[in-house]
Amino acid sequence: MNITHIFHLLRAYWIENKKMILICFLIIFTAAILDLALNYSDELSSFVMYVIPLWIAGRFFQPSLKNNNSTHFFNLPVTTAEKLINAFIIVILIGIISWLLFNLGAVIGYYGLRPLINPEASSLFERFSDRAPGFKIWPMLTILLFFVCLFVFLFGSIYFKKNAFWKTLACGAGFFIGLAIYNIGLLSITFGKHFNKTIPETHTTNINILGYNALDDYKIIFPVVIVLFLSLTYLRLRETEV
Repeated sequence: MNITHIFHLLRAYWIENKKMILICFLIIFTAAILDLALNYSDELSSFVMYVIPLWIAGRFFQPSLKNNNSTHFFNLPVTTAEKLINAFIIVILIGIISWLLFNLGAVIGYYGLRPLINPEASSLFERFSDRAPGFKIWPMLTILLFFVCLFVFLFGSIYFKKNAFWKTLACGAGFFIGLAIYNIGLLSITFGKHFNKTIPETHTTNINILGYNALDDYKIIFPVVIVLFLSLTYLRLRETEV
């Protein structure tokens, strides 16, 4: 592995995509400012902050798969591992910078712009009141899930030759719909009215389903999934080069 090669790959990606990246970052920053200036919640700007990095990751390798670019990209004097490390660094940086811009825009929008629009509004936002200067720290589970999604979309960008973002999104939606159907069916079978007729009808079971978060018990799965999709991306890169 040659550090100089990776640096040149990073530099080349920035030169070729800097306009797109800057526009995306500007959208995240502006959405956060306007959302927190006009609302007490940040659902819309949070959605923008999640979707745009996923879109960038989901189209990362797409330009390289086009007929006029593929020969140049796959014949670069760099190894497959160096290309993968380049993609890994860029995806991580995009995720971190997006989070920073989102929080900075939210603070500016709420504390700076909101008092000008509505002077009677409270000077403190409930989500920021206990953390000066106001940056919202994500739980570890949210961070891991976010980066899992980024690397899934990165794999999709090399696996699908066209419309990779939408195809990966459709596959992910199908997976979660299937998982939801499975969970609903499992609950229906387990707690259904006719599941066990030996239990009296007056018998009740107090189970806090909504308060149970199984993902917290399996955080170790997320790094494994990240490594898995990075490995699949590497293998797909090797296959495409051949």
